[in-house]
Amino acid sequence: MERRIVKISDEVLEQTVSQVKESPFHSVQLNKRTDIASQPQFSVLMPYVDNDEVSDEVLFCKALQLYTEGQNVFQCLAKFFSEHSIPWEKYPRICTDSAAACTGNRKYY
Repeated sequence: MERRIVKISDEVLEQTVSQVKESPFHSVQLNKRTDIASQPQFSVLMPYVDNDEVSDEVLFCKALQLYTEGQNVFQCLAKFFSEHSIPWEKYPRICTDSAAACTGNRKYY
């Protein structure tokens, strides 16, 4: 059962990444939250255009190690983009829930 769930999840992610790459317009929304175990969680949502309609998908949610500095957040996002060959050229802006910290203007949240 677990193998099937992982396979379906991978296929959904692959389809979403493919649609994002084909979209002429999209953006990135970054969000950091702390779970009940005080572990920082980082999620990335990506609104994009698909068949003349805007779709909004969660690309991933990952635990961040120790600190939620802008550098750690960016490295997590950059690693995902690199692994999935998502080009940076289509991202003139980034929307965050705490912009100053996510973009590196402050050291911690």
